[in-house]
Amino acid sequence: MASAFQASGENATAQIWAGKAWSAKDARKPVVESYLGNLKLIEGLAKKDARSRASARDHFATVLQSDPKNEFAGNNRAWLLATTFHQPEDAIRIAEQVRAGRPVAQLTPALIDTLLVAYRQARRWDDALRLARSAAGFRPK
Repeated sequence: MASAFQASGENATAQIWAGKAWSAKDARKPVVESYLGNLKLIEGLAKKDARSRASARDHFATVLQSDPKNEFAGNNRAWLLATTFHQPEDAIRIAEQVRAGRPVAQLTPALIDTLLVAYRQARRWDDALRLARSAAGFRPK
């Protein structure tokens, strides 16, 4: 239900339904936290609202506590840390934790982008260049 309301632009109603899902089952809490984080991220970007972005950052952090390699939550938290909260080293730590040593061919474009942004902001030019060259040589099938 929450996804349907979000798709129709009714974020407040989507958050109500997500809250109901939150209280329903403990096993689904990381999924609900990811969803709530995504809702807050979308809201924060659309409204240029720092509080919503901070809430998104915190929801994604909660997911990572139980699933440290969750790529969706890790990428979004790292991106927020790098672009909104000016914490590129923390962003790099999280994105590299999610990457888990995988080669570029196994990464999503979003994670590659987040790493490049964070490396640039941290002035880690060699790391950024190495990743960019590796990504430029990769051609998805």
